[in-house]
Amino acid sequence: MMLRVERLKNGEEKLIVEVNIINMMDSPAMKLLKERNFLLKNAKEQKQVKAQDIKYIKSDNIYCDVHLTDRIFFTLSNTMKETEAFLNSKLFIRIHRCYLINRLFIKSHSKVRGKYIYMTDDAKINIGGTYKNHFLKEMDSEID
Repeated sequence: MMLRVERLKNGEEKLIVEVNIINMMDSPAMKLLKERNFLLKNAKEQKQVKAQDIKYIKSDNIYCDVHLTDRIFFTLSNTMKETEAFLNSKLFIRIHRCYLINRLFIKSHSKVRGKYIYMTDDAKINIGGTYKNHFLKEMDSEID
């Protein structure tokens, strides 16, 4: 993890926390996690996906939208709690009551008037206050 401070045009400072998980990418545990398959089902269809193809999951009350690498999303009729239990993987980190993210797609973490995670597709996701410490602890730990 690398910390740096950037000064904005308006004089404010922005703390950037860059997460480097390259050293974990080749571990046997990481390879197993990335290749794990999930069968996503809803009332209309079902789809087989690998864990490495799920970027993040956004909850909307009793539905969850699973955002995939092929720029589509798949809607599940599950709560976030049910979806998180179903995935049951160290690859996914709960960062908000509405978001569960795949650590493979984290580009950086920034703190400017709030807490945000920037994903590799440039999505900006807010870190919930109750999840901040958990997120930082998870990012400091390695997957064995």
